[in-house]
Amino acid sequence: MQEIIESSRNDIAISIIDLLIGQMLAVLLGMVVVLVYRWTHRGMHYERSFLVTLVMMPMVVAVVMMFIGSNLALSLGMVGALSIIRFRTVIKDSRDMVFLFLCIAIGLGCGTFNWVVTVIVTVAMALVMALLHLLRFGIAVHADYALVISGKQPNISDQLKGTLKEHVDFLEVRSVDIRDEGWEIVFEVRFFKDRVLSESALFGELREKYDISHISILAPQLALPL
Repeated sequence: MQEIIESSRNDIAISIIDLLIGQMLAVLLGMVVVLVYRWTHRGMHYERSFLVTLVMMPMVVAVVMMFIGSNLALSLGMVGALSIIRFRTVIKDSRDMVFLFLCIAIGLGCGTFNWVVTVIVTVAMALVMALLHLLRFGIAVHADYALVISGKQPNISDQLKGTLKEHVDFLEVRSVDIRDEGWEIVFEVRFFKDRVLSESALFGELREKYDISHISILAPQLALPL
């Protein structure tokens, strides 16, 4: 038993210089990932705590890898300890998952002393993400909108179709709701690609021709670009 303990102590011996270099490199590369994330971020979901996570995760993973080293017993014990922790944070954007995995990879590289490879991979990934952002890769070619129009009786859905076809490339009725006090129609529309959408002009024409009480336009299928 004493021999096993002594061998475990020898396996996890870490040089202070290697520890400091590994941790400093993990922090610097984590900051690079954060800068790229902030610059390329698009959307309404932005959390400061996520940036802190991106900086701290490489450090934590690196020191765990240094502790484990080639010690099989310690690695099994670490797996058992980590299995107690339950992560309930929901990743709302799949792009955030890429940055998390990149930070984990940085920690693994720094913790196993593969510093040159880790730096090269981090720089390469940062350049790829920056290039995709500059090229606006994956942006939608066209956008489908939901146009909600309501008014008082009588129902004028056929007349509305004729007017809307002059402004849109695609038109389809999604729902028609007729009530005692009035009606509501939901259209799925796709505006012409080579024309600039002018909501005020379209809404003004509809109000001028018909007795419309409410008009709203939504973009349920329009995702925010990368």
